[in-house]
Amino acid sequence: MATAVVAFGSFAVPIKFSAVRNADPPVHPFVFQTYKSIWCFITCWVILLFRPLYFTWLGVVSACFWVPAGAAYVVAVNHVGIGVTQAVSISREAGMRPRLHGIIEIHL
Repeated sequence: MATAVVAFGSFAVPIKFSAVRNADPPVHPFVFQTYKSIWCFITCWVILLFRPLYFTWLGVVSACFWVPAGAAYVVAVNHVGIGVTQAVSISREAGMRPRLHGIIEIHL
């Protein structure tokens, strides 16, 4: 858990590197989202060394929302910075999570 606390949001740091910001042509937000998705996919397989795999279509639905949201996150970092983007993202998630868990637990 300590690693998650330290590493959460750190994927956005390379977006602010001067080499990335001054690149010609500019680096597209989906490039960063692709890097993030690939590393998430690779590291999630480590969990499967300890836990069995259970497929659910909710994972596919989640991915359909996660990819555009991640690209929007990259665009937001470019416009307002890492700190503001992370604060807004976390507060949005904290506000939605109790409602979504209640809906899922009651209706599924």
